[in-house]
Amino acid sequence: MKIFYVALFLSLLTIVTSSDHNSDPDETISESASESSENENDVAYYYYLWIGDDVHTKYKIRLTSPPGSHFIDAMYQAAEKNQHYAFDFIQYDFGKYITTIAGVANNDETSQYWLIYNLPWSPKKNNPPGINDLSPVGVDDIVVNLGYHYLFWYRTVNVEDH
Repeated sequence: MKIFYVALFLSLLTIVTSSDHNSDPDETISESASESSENENDVAYYYYLWIGDDVHTKYKIRLTSPPGSHFIDAMYQAAEKNQHYAFDFIQYDFGKYITTIAGVANNDETSQYWLIYNLPWSPKKNNPPGINDLSPVGVDDIVVNLGYHYLFWYRTVNVEDH
């Protein structure tokens, strides 16, 4: 039942955008390259994984997809290219609820969950996205956009505050 409340909580949040698109030279990240787009109309974007409240592990991959593609398709594409992006989910009526990425599973006991951020700017550890930057929709409904940054962050969620 707690999973339902977390999913409900996440579905009620709205997105607020910012315009910080500069790289951070102090941050290191494990980046995967991808093949160049086979179609000049494809959209290019980045998919990030951050693990831990203090972001002790980070991964980044550049992907391309046909216009109109959904982020769940990007997740499958990334998982095919790099095992760190392998994931599991539970299918609900409202869509897929991501339960595990990179072998790290949601943890009800510690209230740590995978949260998705749909950002027009590159996420920075020293200025991380906040609760208002969470995607208002799930991975089935996010349509990938040219130049966007999609961040799955495994972090502690205080469900009682929401």
